[in-house]
Amino acid sequence: METAKLFVFTKDEEYLMKYWIPYHGNLFGFENLYILDHGSNKKTQRVFDEYRDKGINVVDCSDIPFKHKYKYLNREMRLQQKTAKFLIPIDSDEFIAYDQRKKDSFTCDVETINKYLRNFKVSDNKCKFGQMLAIPTEKSYKDSLSEITKFASFISGTSGKSKSFFPAEYFISTDQGNHSGKVSGTNGRVLTKLVLLHYEIRGLDHAKEKAYRGGEAYGFMNSKKQPPLGRTWWSKLQIFKNGDPDKWYEDRTSRMLQNFTIDCNNFSEFMKTLRE
Repeated sequence: METAKLFVFTKDEEYLMKYWIPYHGNLFGFENLYILDHGSNKKTQRVFDEYRDKGINVVDCSDIPFKHKYKYLNREMRLQQKTAKFLIPIDSDEFIAYDQRKKDSFTCDVETINKYLRNFKVSDNKCKFGQMLAIPTEKSYKDSLSEITKFASFISGTSGKSKSFFPAEYFISTDQGNHSGKVSGTNGRVLTKLVLLHYEIRGLDHAKEKAYRGGEAYGFMNSKKQPPLGRTWWSKLQIFKNGDPDKWYEDRTSRMLQNFTIDCNNFSEFMKTLRE
């Protein structure tokens, strides 16, 4: 039985996949990566092709609406329920690491992360990630994953920031953003020392591109009413269509820097090596 299997629902993320696949393939084995592809462009498909011989699993999900991605995640995760200790759904802009809070840092060491999961006592609870949110300060970057070096750190269980992964034997379902989900039994939550390095926004230009792409994917490009799904995408779209994006970006950066922050130069350098 494998320690963990990872699941990601993605579309047209050529840049991120160049990093996401080798990073998590080195962590858990390429054969344990399940990429649910929502009709990605040829550039992204070429990145997938680079790693097919290593064993990645690419599942074509182009025939469903983006707002139903959680249904496909649930289907694929249930198919692997008996083959791994943990089922881990994450996004293509998230990277798993191990929190070393006492050292004000983290590690992406393969053995440290796998040993932690192998020794983790399974219970009928959802497992919660901490989160380190990237703090971009420029409007755009040439290679944001190697250039952004500062993160705002939110410990496991922080309200509104903490995402979930699941002990496979108790898994029932995940939700659209992997924040909650369900497991059988008590369906409580247990905090872990794993953290997601989250590149939610990689500059002002990226924030705009992402907002419009999200609006198109969810089908609310011209909607004036907040939808039940994709609320975060909709809110950001309103900023770029009707608000002051520069002020929003400046205020966001300022608020982020008021949190507990960590300089991640070592991780930025490590990301560079993945494409060498």
